[in-house]
Amino acid sequence: MNFKLLLLAAVPLLLASAPAYAETIDFSFTGELSIGTVDLGTGTVTGQIVGLADNQANQTPTAIYLTSYPARVSEPFTNWPSPTFNILSYSGVGTDIGGANSFTVMGGNLTAVKFSISVNTQEVSEFNFDLYKAGNNYGIENTVTDVGVSADTATFTPVSTSPVPEPSTLAVLIASLAGLSIIRSLGFAGPRKVLP
Repeated sequence: MNFKLLLLAAVPLLLASAPAYAETIDFSFTGELSIGTVDLGTGTVTGQIVGLADNQANQTPTAIYLTSYPARVSEPFTNWPSPTFNILSYSGVGTDIGGANSFTVMGGNLTAVKFSISVNTQEVSEFNFDLYKAGNNYGIENTVTDVGVSADTATFTPVSTSPVPEPSTLAVLIASLAGLSIIRSLGFAGPRKVLP
């Protein structure tokens, strides 16, 4: 069997399994900062959504970070989410995502988002956080003090894209290399020239 033919046969298999891409997207919304119905001015909330694949609908990210929010929202608690804490890490009794954890990315841009989390655990004070692009509903609320920020619009900005090999890509690559190695070791490398 010709080594070159085997190599040519393996190339289309490798090309057929293109890697997926993990998106990192920044978000920001500015809205009314209030205690109940009492207006306190405006407040801005920023964060980051990590681990979404491009050109896929209704997927869940690997992490969501709240990188900044008005200090008044978290008072008087000191154990609110830090900028490096993944809020998806909250689990168990007192945490409710309620099925609202769906993100769609097309052409590198976040085109649809429906996310809501309600937390009431021993590790953090009670709070609600919502991102609803379809309903123009964005907000964060301290449910103990009733202080929060609510907005009708938000900005989503892609900040990076990195290739992530899919399992099928790796499997085909490993199998191809193993097969070629076996063929070479069995001496099927093709005809050899004999020097005079």
